[in-house]
Amino acid sequence: PHCDTRGLGEEPYNLRVSLFERLVNLHMPFTMLNMQRRMIPRLREILNEFYPGLQDHPVVMKPNARLPVPGMATESFFLHHTWSEGSDEDMSKFNILEAEMIMGFIYYLRMNGVHDSQITVLTFYRGQRKKILAEGRGKLFHTRPFRNVYTVDSYQGEENDIVILSLVRSNDPYKQAQAGFVADQNRGVVSISRARRGFYIF
Repeated sequence: PHCDTRGLGEEPYNLRVSLFERLVNLHMPFTMLNMQRRMIPRLREILNEFYPGLQDHPVVMKPNARLPVPGMATESFFLHHTWSEGSDEDMSKFNILEAEMIMGFIYYLRMNGVHDSQITVLTFYRGQRKKILAEGRGKLFHTRPFRNVYTVDSYQGEENDIVILSLVRSNDPYKQAQAGFVADQNRGVVSISRARRGFYIF
């Protein structure tokens, strides 16, 4: 669950603790699912820190079940940059240069035959979602706008072949570094576990 009021989400109210977590904490009997059918094994490895016993179902291990992403030499990468973040009128964070880079990457995927329906962009911030959608209507995409951009909170339970994660945050080097929403473990796990074939982090 997501709680907008920080004080209610934490002790003593704990509204961010799910019903399942509460039952486990009360020592109710449970069985943890340990077989995943979504991600290719290389992408599942990213989750090992959180789910060390997670196993791959044979369906994701068949070579023709999850084909490589066209035009990509790797199924995952982390693009590091130092482009500064900004804040919009609602105090939501955005990073315009990161949004432009992501749209350029999507244009490249399109040129390699990937259909828009196979690509999802996730971000932790509504401000960044707006910037990416605006870029998706820009000069590269004027004939067919790109619209598959969601916040992590709204994408729980969903999946796609290719997921691009926009982390947004790039703090001023002279100020205290802040991770923002990515510091929340539940959000973090959702954000890194949606992709079937390709996962790219900016």
